[in-house]
Amino acid sequence: MKIFGHPLHLMLIHFPAALLPMDLVCAGGFYWTGNAAFGTASFFAMMGGVGVGWIAMAFGLMDLIPLADKKQKALKTALIHGGINSFVLLCYSVLLFISWKNYPEITPDSFVTLVSKAVLIGFMMLGNYYGARLVLTFNIGKEDE
Repeated sequence: MKIFGHPLHLMLIHFPAALLPMDLVCAGGFYWTGNAAFGTASFFAMMGGVGVGWIAMAFGLMDLIPLADKKQKALKTALIHGGINSFVLLCYSVLLFISWKNYPEITPDSFVTLVSKAVLIGFMMLGNYYGARLVLTFNIGKEDE
């Protein structure tokens, strides 16, 4: 799906790719310093990353449907990309729900939660690698398709 010739999925993915690692950094800052401003920033970064992530995933699914007929190798890569990033988004959605239930009281994440977020960011980077392969190797999302 495109707007003014630009693929919406590719335009939106930069938000969760930036905001979810920012959540981790701010959550770590809150954990180690106790400064509640880090906790607030972490909460809103996670909210923005998860919210835009779901929108980006919807547009990614719309882009996936036509691939089944065109390019089988690209389809396999797209399914790996989507599967990994959907898993990350689902896990982050659970973490956001837990934080949302406690809002407006924001408490520091436990060390286990911080490690879990770091692992999820690692998985997201792997999923984003496969997404970049779709664009750079298979030319998915480029205007000259």
